[in-house]
Amino acid sequence: MERPTIAFDDEGRIRVLDPAKFEKAEQLDKECGAFSESIRQFAELVASLVEILERQAAAIEKVKLKAIGRRNLVDAEPERRRRLEAELAALVSEKIAEQERLQAEYDSLARVLADQEEVMERLTSADA
Repeated sequence: MERPTIAFDDEGRIRVLDPAKFEKAEQLDKECGAFSESIRQFAELVASLVEILERQAAAIEKVKLKAIGRRNLVDAEPERRRRLEAELAALVSEKIAEQERLQAEYDSLARVLADQEEVMERLTSADA
């Protein structure tokens, strides 16, 4: 095994590594720091991108649900119209039946009135 060499740097500090290896180690430390900073920035960028994508996904999901709801309304519209048409047809039939009943009642009352007027006319002519 190689014995460590002890050296002094330019500032008078004791160094176990030789100056070339120490410089390489310092350079590697700086590069690692820069790489770590790049990774941190990348992680922040990814986190912000994920947040944006999650917001977009939520907005898309909201629009998708709205579209599904509208499609369901459109799909249900023909049936709703058929039911409404049937209800209105039934209402028209009821009104026609009521009108016919009222017309028959009117005709009957008109005949009764005519008969009563005729009787009154005969009674007044007989008295005179």
